[in-house]
Amino acid sequence: MIILEPPEDYKNEYPDLVPTTALPGGEWYIRPDFGDGILVATHHTDEEVNPDHYDNTPDEKTILELTDQLGEVIPELRDAGIRGQYCGVYSSTPDHDFILDQIGPDGCYFACGFSGHGFKQAPAVGKIMSDLVTTGSTPLVDATFFSYDRFSESAAGHGKAADNV
Repeated sequence: MIILEPPEDYKNEYPDLVPTTALPGGEWYIRPDFGDGILVATHHTDEEVNPDHYDNTPDEKTILELTDQLGEVIPELRDAGIRGQYCGVYSSTPDHDFILDQIGPDGCYFACGFSGHGFKQAPAVGKIMSDLVTTGSTPLVDATFFSYDRFSESAAGHGKAADNV
């Protein structure tokens, strides 16, 4: 991820900066960041990493690729400065469907596997988990779809998620 410092001309012409969107091809996304910055990022989901031994510094090749592609789509940002940069581990389940289930001892429930998307799903997840804890089921969805047991049947769970959908 990089945080861009948009040029003054861009900020004057587009005071609301940029909406959250994916760039063509779906490999990168862009959204407003704190203050008047613009966050541009990608995620790679095919490689396993050890979060205890992870290099959290973006490599120069990725940053150049990202800024070049962004400049083709939004030419006004070609001269944007880089305010900050960082990387992190994309933590999701193999099938990209989260886990909502009772796991382990009685009363121990898990709601996990969201990576950075949990904030969007939090209202529905809160309702589902409240229902599961208090009644054991929920009328909102078929909660078995999100069960942890799906990984005992197949390590891939529901199967690899389609990219760029």
